[in-house]
Amino acid sequence: MSTAATLWAEQLSLDDLETVELAGRRLVVVVPCSAEKRAQDPAAGVYAYPAGELYLGSFHRYARTHAARLGAEVLILSAGSGLLPLDRMTPPYDKKITDKDSIISTPGLIARQAALFGLLDPDTVIVSLCPAAYTAVLASAIPELVTPLAGSRGIGEQRGRIARLTRYELEVLAAGEVEG
Repeated sequence: MSTAATLWAEQLSLDDLETVELAGRRLVVVVPCSAEKRAQDPAAGVYAYPAGELYLGSFHRYARTHAARLGAEVLILSAGSGLLPLDRMTPPYDKKITDKDSIISTPGLIARQAALFGLLDPDTVIVSLCPAAYTAVLASAIPELVTPLAGSRGIGEQRGRIARLTRYELEVLAAGEVEG
């Protein structure tokens, strides 16, 4: 059983845990893109948006809200472009992670982007609040990826886990301190 699954199986009472700093480490949370996006507006000359304004899907917004609550830096994993900072201008697109021409068709892209964004630095904790297919792409490039949604059985359970996340729990997961 994975560390994240073990942690959830043990039913820790996260409400009773005090939040702690991640020992001065940088916290980066990766959230998924969404199918629902803003449309281009050629009449107004708008063909792209900052990535943080492009995606309108409810799960994307939910994960972003909770990542901000944790005080994390947020990156978006786009099926079309890979890892995006919130201010990266991005045109709307129609692509899913499972599409043959998505980021999975470009071996090494996420690894190169992870290095570019400093995600492989040992003083950085990277957390995926993405569904399994997106997390698998991240995990192939980021060996120490923290995956609190691993083993979840659907969007309802994923939302519940996200809502209960604390900085303390992320530190436990990142340190691998949970016994199986």
